[in-house]
Amino acid sequence: MRIATWAFCIASVSGGTFHPVGAGGARGLLYHSTLRGDFTGAIAASKHGLYTGKKFILWTDNALVFDRIRAFVAPNAPCPKRSQNDHD
Repeated sequence: MRIATWAFCIASVSGGTFHPVGAGGARGLLYHSTLRGDFTGAIAASKHGLYTGKKFILWTDNALVFDRIRAFVAPNAPCPKRSQNDHD
C-alpha cells in the first residue's frame, strides 16, 4: 500500500512568504501515487481560489499536472469519462 499526500499554500508576493492553507491524503485505498497527490492538491487549491472569488495563479512543479490542467481549461476540452483510467 502506498500513501499519497498533498498540500497547498498561498504566496505573499510582496512579503515573499508562504502561508499553508490545506493539506491531506489522497482519497481511496488503491492507486496512490505522487501524481494523484499533486492533482488532488491542484484541485483543492483551485477550489479554494474559486471560493474566495479573487484572481489567483495556480503554480505546480509537476509538468504533467500543468499540461493536463491547461488542456482541461481549454474552451474545446472534452469532459473526462468514467470509462477512463483514473477518471476521478
